[in-house]
Amino acid sequence: MELYHSIRINWALYILKVLLVSVLFVMFYTMLSYWHESTALKMRQTLKQGDHMLEIIDSLYEVEVFTHYTSDQDNLMKVRMFYNQLNASEQFQYLVTSGQPVEIRNAQGGKKFVYDANFDGYIDEGESVFGVGDKALTSVKTIGMNRQAFEYYDIGSADSIDWDILTMSADMYPVILGNEYRHYYDVGDIIEGSYLFKDFQFEIVDFLTPNATIFYQNEADYLIDDYVVLPYAEMIQQDIFNESAFAQKYIFYLVNGSIIYQDNVDQIMNRIHEYAMISDFYAYDFIQVAPFYTQYTNLRNAVNDNQALINSIAVLCTIFVMTMCWLCNQVIYKRRRSEYLVHIMMGMNAQQLQWKFAKDGMYECVLFPFVYWWFIKTLKIVSIEGILFLFVVSICWCMMNWLMYGYQVKKTVSYIRGDVR
Repeated sequence: MELYHSIRINWALYILKVLLVSVLFVMFYTMLSYWHESTALKMRQTLKQGDHMLEIIDSLYEVEVFTHYTSDQDNLMKVRMFYNQLNASEQFQYLVTSGQPVEIRNAQGGKKFVYDANFDGYIDEGESVFGVGDKALTSVKTIGMNRQAFEYYDIGSADSIDWDILTMSADMYPVILGNEYRHYYDVGDIIEGSYLFKDFQFEIVDFLTPNATIFYQNEADYLIDDYVVLPYAEMIQQDIFNESAFAQKYIFYLVNGSIIYQDNVDQIMNRIHEYAMISDFYAYDFIQVAPFYTQYTNLRNAVNDNQALINSIAVLCTIFVMTMCWLCNQVIYKRRRSEYLVHIMMGMNAQQLQWKFAKDGMYECVLFPFVYWWFIKTLKIVSIEGILFLFVVSICWCMMNWLMYGYQVKKTVSYIRGDVR
């Protein structure tokens, strides 16, 4: 009956406390999730402060046009010279990240490494396997990358590759595997395979750092832990044209990349036009990076630059919520003090009174997880970590309530003894 009376006269205060604490802990959970993501993904793949991105692609979209153009070796020489100019430029950074699968013989690791041409999830291993028996080749996810891209995204040690002597005309070629490959291969292992229908022996020289991410396919934080990284040479030598069928496909991957610049975009375009005039290669177009990526990067940079301010706001919010809860408890206490005094005068000791306080506040602890869960469900931030965090904060809230009620017990007992008037 007392409990019903307390709920009837104090329900607004109880709900206010639960809402305030729920919002506070949702804010904490969001902040912790963000800092965890920032640490895991390192955020080094986003544009650095002051950097801008412009994508360049070849304009030979139609198959007939492409086939006709690449059938002339002089045209391929023009593409080679254009790439070398872009890669050696001092006015901007040229990042190449092209996706073309490598076929691996006796591939290890299962379907999570298998290349999916539709990019709509995993597929059965058999759908990307060519040949039978020991000759079977499996298409695995692969990213071709030049040194500037590798260093800009900071996904591993570029020193494991001798970029200056790389040549696709060699039968042995170095590769770097994503971190998830560590369970199946070791540095120094040789993998037999094929790239653009040319047979290679791929030597594993290193592994990427865990949670390696890049900007890829218009997606920020694209995770490549399950990819093979195929290094592209700093300068393309003429010997690649000894195999014209391979060169026709390979060299055009090199002129589809991203320009990272800080100057005026018109100056950058003019400089690239100069390279086009030098190489006599004009079959290229520019694509401006999706605005969301720039906005996303600016937001993350702003958060990082103002971390101290955000932490201060979090501390102030915590103080505000705890103060409001304390004031609510004071009001509730004053409304029920006469009842507690009667219990003490009837012989209830401090421990029993504290337990009664705890029972009176237990429904707050029961209500809190449901309200908190509603918030994170509405905000679509539900995860296993969120459920564990819910469990932890529920315990914390019960303990805080217990401590605040414990203080009220001492205050009530002191009042009876005459210490408080």
